[in-house]
Amino acid sequence: MKNMKKLKFSKTFINDVERSLNMIDLHCEWCGLLKPEYKNKIGFDDDPKGNGKGPYLELTFYKTYAKFTKGTHLTEEEKELEFWYEDFYTIDGYADKLGRFIINYFKSIRVEYIRD
Repeated sequence: MKNMKKLKFSKTFINDVERSLNMIDLHCEWCGLLKPEYKNKIGFDDDPKGNGKGPYLELTFYKTYAKFTKGTHLTEEEKELEFWYEDFYTIDGYADKLGRFIINYFKSIRVEYIRD
């Protein structure tokens, strides 16, 4: 670990994180960069087309950390969580940490169908 550099924000950082997150089964139907790109956001949705028709989650990237800023069932405590880049050496390790939160978020949402 002596020669390894900690993660830092760059132009390609969000794209790399999004690509890595798409390699994980996040228990949601859609994951992608939100437009416009300069807002530095990745969205997660239970709508396969990403139109926000299912439970939704939004991750915003700042200069030194990322945090979940919007979500259908996101609590105030969860909105306060910060995922610091400097705590990780690889994009995949960082994406795994975010992925655990996203998986738990979508697994905690139960859809119940009531039939007459």
